[in-house]
Amino acid sequence: GKILPGITAISSPIFEKKGRIVGCILLLGVFPNTGQTDFGLKVREAAKRVSEAFGADTAKCYRPA
Repeated sequence: GKILPGITAISSPIFEKKGRIVGCILLLGVFPNTGQTDFGLKVREAAKRVSEAFGADTAKCYRPA
């Protein structure tokens, strides 16, 4: 792949009930560096919700923010 200046990617894994990674949520775009932490936390929370829907024990899969 190419590196594109100004493009940022933030992702978080999605787990299933046995704790295996089955996918991820990815946010790709152009946003200010100051927003990366906020966007990262939101992507992580969205991935946790999907993981919970798949039966994952999110307390074991994700480190505290």
